[in-house]
Amino acid sequence: LGYFTVFQMVYPFENAAYRTPVDSVSDIFRTRFGYHILKVNDKRPYSGRIKVSHIMLLTTGKGKQEPAIRESIFAIHDALANGADWDEMCRQYSEDMRTKDNGGTLPFIGLRQINDEAFENAAFSLSEPGEISDPVRSRFGWHIIRLEEREGLKPFDELKDEIASKVSKDGRAQLSRMAVIEKLKKQNHFTEYEAARQKLVAMADSTLLQGKWRPDTESIPADTLFTIAQKPYTIDKAVKSIITMQRSRKGVSPGQYMNELINRYENNSILEYEEASVVQHDFDLRMLLQEYYEGILLFDIMNRKVWNKAVQDTAGLRKYFEDHRSKYYWNERAKATIVSSADKAVIDEVKNIIDHEKYAIFSLTLAADANEGVVDNPSLDSLVSLYFRYTPAVIEISYSDNTPKVYPALRQFLKDMQIPDEAIRTHKTATDADKIMIELNSKSKKSLEYLYNKESALTLRVREGKFERGDDPLIDSVSWKPGLYEIMKNNRNFLVLIHEILARQPQELEEIKGKVITDYQDFLEDAWLEELKSKYSVKVNYSTFDKIKKSFKKKLHTSD
Repeated sequence: LGYFTVFQMVYPFENAAYRTPVDSVSDIFRTRFGYHILKVNDKRPYSGRIKVSHIMLLTTGKGKQEPAIRESIFAIHDALANGADWDEMCRQYSEDMRTKDNGGTLPFIGLRQINDEAFENAAFSLSEPGEISDPVRSRFGWHIIRLEEREGLKPFDELKDEIASKVSKDGRAQLSRMAVIEKLKKQNHFTEYEAARQKLVAMADSTLLQGKWRPDTESIPADTLFTIAQKPYTIDKAVKSIITMQRSRKGVSPGQYMNELINRYENNSILEYEEASVVQHDFDLRMLLQEYYEGILLFDIMNRKVWNKAVQDTAGLRKYFEDHRSKYYWNERAKATIVSSADKAVIDEVKNIIDHEKYAIFSLTLAADANEGVVDNPSLDSLVSLYFRYTPAVIEISYSDNTPKVYPALRQFLKDMQIPDEAIRTHKTATDADKIMIELNSKSKKSLEYLYNKESALTLRVREGKFERGDDPLIDSVSWKPGLYEIMKNNRNFLVLIHEILARQPQELEEIKGKVITDYQDFLEDAWLEELKSKYSVKVNYSTFDKIKKSFKKKLHTSD
């Protein structure tokens, strides 16, 4: 199971683990999950908490290729080992959008908080601040982790409230609850009648274990099962409660399960008695419970009238958007490509081809007798992978009459791979060539990374998008006019190609759906409040209201 610490397992499991010596086997014990036997392999001092930073490359998403990502993360690691600046590498390459601009720093973490053993093991193995891990693969992607700070066990006084809160929420709370119940039983002179209990236990049968127990009402005795402060609780009342509490149950006899349910009924009854007694005599508590009750009602009706409705009412959302289109506009934007490299020679090369309409990124030749191997051809698999990675792209095929079998097999293969017909261009040659020539031409500037990063995954970095002012400091630093701009920043070379400046234009619902849902929720809430105001009149007793204000003013001025 790996190492764990307090509050990370259910209490009976944790209790057994801590009480069992190293290299020993526990007694059999039970949790809500079943029966257990555990062996303790090791114990070690508290590992504390650590603060780490990371550079992460995601392994999921459009066009993601595991080998290329792995190559990139190792190239980043090599660059860091050779003195590259961590913060700059993080800004350039990390795909954790929440942390890339602050050096990749994560909050303090303890054992089992990341929910990934590989990441956790790598992070906790670092010993000195500034130490960097080897690349590590987690279920989220590839990471390089740097230790920032270690934090040991805090003094008890600092942890006291946190521990109390956690204790109240786990199995230990049951121990406190039972102690309170026993105390209340003594205070309220709880008396149980064993003969009556045995009558009720005798009524249990196999249907109780199925959660379907329904005794004959005429056969239920009215004997007193127990008393609280001399108030009798009879068997027939207990039966009504037990019918609602019963659930399907395995591993016990009907009599054992009935005893459990009777105990639960007794415990609930003593707590309800105490609650009613306290609430009756404690005005503040009564008002607090009323506030909670009304708060839950308000939350429920807000959920139905506003929050969930805005998400589920697609027709209403669309109508709201159409009625308020004037609110939703893109400001002036630059459609641009940003290229960066540490190598000035590479930037100079890219400068000469950056404005090309397409880039030939892959080509291969198929022989006339290759039709049998089309489906299993790894080169064709690579072609398809690159197509989806660098769309929009076009596959151009040149063939002749001397390739009557392989050409149809190739077209069928591309169709099976979900390549659309409009992305395939064919040219029949007049020559007697017995080969098919295939070339993949990408229109995406992003494909330049594939052309230049074959030796090192960090040679070139390309970003494409539409940017409003303030979205990217590089875009903001150049003239907002179509053209190519060269910038040197933080010892890195940048090319900013502005394709066009897009005038202010309306946004579409699919582009900003989250924002529109939020606005629609506000709209629904305002409309609902207006409906309530017209339905219910509100009168304020200003004389009393002024007295309250004066009273609070006086308290504020006289308090410390």
